[in-house]
Parts: sequence; C-alpha cells; structure tokens
Amino acid sequence: IRNKAENDMFVEAVKRVYDDHRYGKKFHHENWIWIGATDLKNSGEFEFYDGEPIKFSIPWAKKQHDNKNTKKQGTQDYAAVSRWGEWDDSYGTDWNRPYARQCNPHGAALNQEMEEINAEWEREVSRRNDVKKQRNEQKAAKRNARKEQRAARRNARKEARRAKKEARNEKRRKAREEKKRRREEKKKQLQSKKAERGAKRAERREKKQNAKAARKEAKKGSRAQRKAAKAARRQSRKYANEQDSLELEKREKKPWFPGSLEKREEKPWFPGNEE
Repeated sequence: IRNKAENDMFVEAVKRVYDDHRYGKKFHHENWIWIGATDLKNSGEFEFYDGEPIKFSIPWAKKQHDNKNTKKQGTQDYAAVSRWGEWDDSYGTDWNRPYARQCNPHGAALNQEMEEINAEWEREVSRRNDVKKQRNEQKAAKRNARKEQRAARRNARKEARRAKKEARNEKRRKAREEKKRRREEKKKQLQSKKAERGAKRAERREKKQNAKAARKEAKKGSRAQRKAAKAARRQSRKYANEQDSLELEKREKKPWFPGSLEKREEKPWFPGNEE
C-alpha cells in the first residue's frame, strides 16, 4: 500500500472477501489484517518487510499511533489495517490475525482518478494537521494562560502571605515595642513611686527625728524645770524646816535673866545699838 488510492483498493478487496461483515468489538483481531509493515528500524518510520518505506500519509485510527508498549498487547512496532481502512500498531505479532500478501511488487498503475484521490487525501491530511496544529496551539495557549493564571494566583497568594506575614511581624514588632514602652513606663512609675515613698519615708523619718528631738529637748527642759522646782521645793522645805527649828528653839529656850548661870547667847543690847 503506497498511497491512499491503493488503501481504498485494499478496502474494496477486503469487502470482496469478507463482504461488509464486521465484528462488534473494534479491536477484535478478525477485524484487522497484517500487511507486513513495521518501524523496528526507526521508531515512527514505517516500512515494508522488503525495506520499501511508506511515504504517504497513513490513515491512522483515532489516537494512533501512540507507540505504547504494554504487557498485554506487546510492542507497538507492527502495523495492521482494519476492514474499513484504518491503520493501527497497538498489537505485536504474537496475535493471530488474517494477513494480506502482495501480488504486484510494483503496485497498481496510477490513473487520474487515483492521483486525484491521493491529492485530495493529502490535502485532507494537511487540513487535519493544520486543524490539529491550531487546536494544539490553542490548547497550548490555554494551557499557558492557565499556567500563567495559576502562577499569578500563586504569586498573589504568595504576595498575600508575604504581606500578611509582614503585617503580622509588624504587629508583633509594635506589640513588642508597646510592651517594652509599657514596661519602661511601669518601671519609671515604680521608680517614681519608690522615690516618692523614699521621700515620704525620709520626711516621716525626719519628722519623727525632729519630734523625737523636740520631745527630748522638751523632756530635757521639763526635767531641768522639775529638777529646779524640786531643788526649789527642797530649799523651801529646808528653809521652812530651819525656820521651824529656829522657832522651836526659841520657844523651848529659856529666857536669860541677870545672874543666870547659863551663858547668854544673844548679844547684849545697848542704847544706841541699831541691831
């Protein structure tokens, strides 16, 4: 199969063999026919077993060829053509499928109709590729836009977190400064109160000392006064006792008469004597 026209001819030949019969499951192995094409040498570049490369745009089935390699299906290196003309390389050669043999090694001679079919197919493939490319570009643009949006949201969240963190740090810093200010103010108040208490205590101490000194001085003066008063009372009592003694002696003393044997203590009085 060297072009789209031969691919259509292949489908017509399959219909002549199998009619329009088709198994219900798409990938039922009776629905696919080995054609001897592989990309074992270069992945993605299919060629036939005789080494002839496949140069036309292969009508791959949907989502093919994806070149997957699974344990169940095997390696995806061998192409098969469905009864309706789609190509697929999802299964390895271990699967039993019908196969087509090449009768004419040079292929069918191209006529104008076949050339038109091939040209139309290549234009359709080109259009599909353009649409696919445009769709991929749109998807890439949307993906990039979503990526940019996610990055913008991420940056916005990051900036919000940074701003929130800065605000929280600023709030904490202000709280620390306010706490420090209150602590210093409280310390100053305590020092002021302490100074006031010290001043009041010193004032009370000074007043107490002054009062004590005044009481002591007053007590000392009172003591001196009491002492003087006591001495005065003692002197007065002594004087009174002396006067009483003198009075008593005078009373008890016998008068002196001339010729008395007792010695006269009093001085004699003479006329003209003032005593």
